[in-house]
Amino acid sequence: MTQTRSTNLAYMIRSSQTRSRRIKVLFGFLLAGALLLAACGDADNPADAPPGTEAPGDTAPPETAPPETAPPETAPPETAPPEEAPPAEEAPPAEEEPTDDGDGSEKILIALLIGAALVGGVLLIASLLGRDKNAPVPAQQAAPAPPSPKRQLLGHLQWLHDQLSLELLTGSAEQASQRWATERSRTDNMAIQAQQIAAAGGGAVWQQLASSVSGLSAALDTAINLRADDQADPTIVREAVSVVNRKRSAMLQGINNAAMSA
Repeated sequence: MTQTRSTNLAYMIRSSQTRSRRIKVLFGFLLAGALLLAACGDADNPADAPPGTEAPGDTAPPETAPPETAPPETAPPETAPPEEAPPAEEAPPAEEEPTDDGDGSEKILIALLIGAALVGGVLLIASLLGRDKNAPVPAQQAAPAPPSPKRQLLGHLQWLHDQLSLELLTGSAEQASQRWATERSRTDNMAIQAQQIAAAGGGAVWQQLASSVSGLSAALDTAINLRADDQADPTIVREAVSVVNRKRSAMLQGINNAAMSA
């Protein structure tokens, strides 16, 4: 259950991080589009020209007054009347420069393309966000229930019958003695647990199983001690081993009966 919750929490964290990154990309698209549209508007507005400058072709040269000089005090000579100067030729009017309408159409086309790209980006990000929102959340898998105390005890007793008892009978006498010194207390605890289950309402089946476990433990103890004694009669040793095998069979029958009632 803890592993499943950790998996769901990690999935939610990754989904929120992905959603935040996509929202940042969306705001980046919108900000870039706004800046580009503002730049296009500034280029079309002539009012943004710096003050003090005028359009070329509209400025006239400044009029300068001729310097005033006093006439010399001399007797006017007798001269012929001055000839009238021909009238000054008027300057031809300045030709108006043709306006280039191509720049304006190109700017409008660029603005439309930018707007279409922004709309496409917004729709794409919205679809991705909607897909994350509708993504199926992995269902929480229920953790398997632990085995009951009865099942656990039956598993231990099966190991005692199938493995431990055979290893104690087939191994060397020295190895069997060392192994039995460690496992004897464990075998006795199995018999005590079977008695507790019988006292808690398990019935006669568990009481018989507890008795068979205790009988097998005693038979193993006798057989192992006889095998370790070099002066023991081989016939007695073989009889002790036969008793162990009979106790093993009785305990196996008790295990099967208890498994049916567990």
